Amino acid sequence: MRTKRLLAAVLLCAAISSPAPAVDISLLGNWVERIGAKGQFSRFNEQFKSTYESSVDEIILNITNTGGHADRWRVDVRRSDTNWSDSLVLWIKRTGPGVGTGSITEGTFYQEVTINDMALFSGAGDRSGITIRLRITGISASNTQQLSYFSYLHCGGLAMKAMLLGILMPLPVFAGSISVDGPLAYDVQSRPGQTHHGVIIIQNNSEEYQEIIAYQRDYLFYADGSNLYGEPGSEERSNGDWITFAPPQFTIQPEGSQPIAWTMTVPEGKDLRGSYWSLLMVEPIAHYSRQNPQNGELLLTSVVRYGIQLTTTVGVDGRYDLLFNSLDAVWGDSDARIQLDVENTGEVKLVPSVWVEIFNWDGVSQGRFQGGQKRIYPECSARFSVGIPKLPDGRYTALIVADNGDDHVFGSKLELQIE
Repeated sequence: MRTKRLLAAVLLCAAISSPAPAVDISLLGNWVERIGAKGQFSRFNEQFKSTYESSVDEIILNITNTGGHADRWRVDVRRSDTNWSDSLVLWIKRTGPGVGTGSITEGTFYQEVTINDMALFSGAGDRSGITIRLRITGISASNTQQLSYFSYLHCGGLAMKAMLLGILMPLPVFAGSISVDGPLAYDVQSRPGQTHHGVIIIQNNSEEYQEIIAYQRDYLFYADGSNLYGEPGSEERSNGDWITFAPPQFTIQPEGSQPIAWTMTVPEGKDLRGSYWSLLMVEPIAHYSRQNPQNGELLLTSVVRYGIQLTTTVGVDGRYDLLFNSLDAVWGDSDARIQLDVENTGEVKLVPSVWVEIFNWDGVSQGRFQGGQKRIYPECSARFSVGIPKLPDGRYTALIVADNGDDHVFGSKLELQIE
């Protein structure tokens, strides 16, 4: 019985929550695994390995050239596929924090990669050498007899994307081959009938010609880590229909660059108020190698793509509102954290910084602890996790504040009982 090539793919995205001059993301690593090697599978023995796991540093992600801790990012993951067996499950986790002046949290436990975008980990500022591990389970004699499995895993995000792409034939590694020379987020204050123009510069960092495609997407995200990427103009607060850009497809010579010009016109005659947004996606077109695949291999290789957010805030009288959907204290063996889910129930985008101050029952402060900053659009939500130290047994009050950096500050309280 012949074994077949087993294919899977992972697409990772780092999403920058504030404008940055020229953030770079690179993703390196190919995972090749023999399925049905000697001693694992034969015509007479179908009890071969059902689980395969990559090395702890099979994939290395670098996020550099940020504006420092003010540039928050999140790495998401999802999968889309063709001819994928329902018995196969792909898993992913972060195995190392990398190095750099920035910070990184979450993602250290295996998470199943599904067809829905889910948050993997988040951070701020520059981090290099972030290591990622993959696992695939559910391999059996029956599902390896199929001709192939074809799966893309995608990452959703606000500002830029990078993906690992597993395909039927080997691909060149595009990790870091293109970058955006300029901001990854554009925020425009406008009024009906006004037109705005901008230029996005795409840089080819490789020594080969790169064919590029650009397209638009709507974007919604939620505190549970899920994301929605709709067709432009499909969401109520989309500005996708207001934007035109050119060219949609082009080729960049080695070490060259190409501008993408965009125009945004706010329509008249509509009751517009608050923030509207969409994404402009830019990615290299992968050219498939014509080499014959090796039987019984699990192959992963990498491609990088970016998403640039274009946001329009119309008028100055939009409503600001933030709802605390859930507050909880999570206790570990040596530390603890306050976890909160907040939802933008207003009409204007918010970029709140979250902090928690804990008071004992006598009202004495035990310290103030920072939880970072995230961009939250109307109808979207986000999860913050604020680390706090171990405290002596007793009753405490946690004052939780989300400060938008202007006149809009939101707060809540959580009573804590430590025993």
